Amino acid sequence: MKKQRKILSEEDQKRILDAYNSGRGQAYCSHIANTDIRTVKKVLKRNKVHIRNYNEAKKASGRDKTMLFNETYFETQSHEMAYVLGVFAARASISWNSNSINLVFGKDDVGFLAKIASFLDITKRIKTFTNPAGQECVRINFSSRPMKESLAKLGVMPHKEQCFGPEILQKQFRLDFVRGLFDGCGQAFKADGTVLFTLIHNSKSLLAFVNDVLKENDIKRIEITTHESVDEKVLEYSILEVTGLEDVSRIFASIYSDEPEDDIFLPRKFKDFCEALAPTRLQSENG
Repeated sequence: MKKQRKILSEEDQKRILDAYNSGRGQAYCSHIANTDIRTVKKVLKRNKVHIRNYNEAKKASGRDKTMLFNETYFETQSHEMAYVLGVFAARASISWNSNSINLVFGKDDVGFLAKIASFLDITKRIKTFTNPAGQECVRINFSSRPMKESLAKLGVMPHKEQCFGPEILQKQFRLDFVRGLFDGCGQAFKADGTVLFTLIHNSKSLLAFVNDVLKENDIKRIEITTHESVDEKVLEYSILEVTGLEDVSRIFASIYSDEPEDDIFLPRKFKDFCEALAPTRLQSENG
C-alpha cells in the first residue's frame, strides 16, 4: 500500500536544510515543514547533506539546553508521529499523579529506542536496568505536561485499560499506528499449520479501533477475546487475533510500504513477520 507524502515547496526544503545544518534534528525539521521524517531524509540526501547518527545528533542538540525535546511532537500528524504513537500506546508508562513518561524495551532493542528518542529530539541518556523478572532492559524517561496532555487526547492514558483508539488520527496514518502497536505488543508467528497475527493490550476499546482499521483494509478473520490477568494490578487483558495466510499476508502488505527500508519499524518484529509468512507461502505455492 503506497503512503501519501507531501510535496514540499522550495521554501520548505530550504527551511529544512537551514534548520538541519544549524544543528536541529530531523523531528524538528519535519515539524516546521509539516511533513514526515522520510521526506526530510530525502531532501537531505538529495542535497548531499550528511545525516547524523544518534551520537552525532545528541552532540549537535547540545547547543540549545533550553529545548531538551520536542514536547509538541504529537500535535502534528504524520506517518512517523502515528507510528510512534502506536509504540507509546503499547509500551509507554505514564504517571497518573505526575507528568512522568517512561518508555521501556529489552536491552537488545537499544538501537531502536535510540531512534524513537531522536524523533522526539530527546537528548537524555538511555538508561539500562534489570526489571523484577531479572530481564535486562533499556528506557528513556522524561517529564512533560504538554506531551502527557497530547497523548491523552490521542487515547494514550496512564492506566492502560483506559486507553482508546485515536479517532482524531487521520485515516491515512492509521496503519502506521497499527505497525507501531504491533512493534510494541504484537506477534506474527506460525502455529498448528497456520499463520497468526496477534496484539495483546489491556484495553479492549483500543483493540476494537484496530479491528475497524483492519476491516477497512479488507482483513476479515479477526477475533478479540478477553482474559483474566494473573497480575493483581490488572484485572483483565484482551487479545486481537487474525488467522490464516491470506489475511495475515494482507496485514503485512498494509502496514509495510512497497519500500520497507523507508518505513520505521522494529527490525526483529519485521524479521519475525517475514519468517512467519515465508514457509507458509512456499507450501502454498508447492501445494
